[in-house]
Amino acid sequence: MTVHDEDTPGRKVVAPVAAGRGTFVGRSEELAELGRAVAGLSTGRGSLFLLTGEPGIGKTHLCEELGRLAADAGVGVLWGRCHEADGRPPYWPWAQAIQSCARHLGAPEVAAALVPDALPLAELVPELRPHLRDMAAAPAPVDSEMARFRLFQALAGLLRRAAAARPQLLILDDVHWADL
Repeated sequence: MTVHDEDTPGRKVVAPVAAGRGTFVGRSEELAELGRAVAGLSTGRGSLFLLTGEPGIGKTHLCEELGRLAADAGVGVLWGRCHEADGRPPYWPWAQAIQSCARHLGAPEVAAALVPDALPLAELVPELRPHLRDMAAAPAPVDSEMARFRLFQALAGLLRRAAAARPQLLILDDVHWADL
């Protein structure tokens, strides 16, 4: 398995996250590298990692352990999982990540975090609509590219606002199956 730090290859970070609960065998070096990145979140330093490897090698298990470590450190953990099967809705992993974010925040915080970009996200995640009663409808996008742009702008805004309140770890699992 290979862990790629797309932010600053080869960087050294101190104050690693402590080992998680339960039994986790192997991948201690990779988990330590990822744990150092999670520790850096509290200082406002983000990172992007790509885990690669053969199917069944334990990438998802490593992400699950990382999620436990992050949650224990007070970091919000947002999951989006891609699936091989047909029939999944468009942007499914992003919808799941938004749902994770909404679960971490309370109802008033969801509404505050969603403003002003809420309507594109409510189209993707209908469970958000009850929190948006007072918002006026935005004009319909001219084309699908503009709709996609507005959706991604709204998603980025939500993630920024959520991270401003509390560090966030976004895990997109099996992204090679994504239909984005």
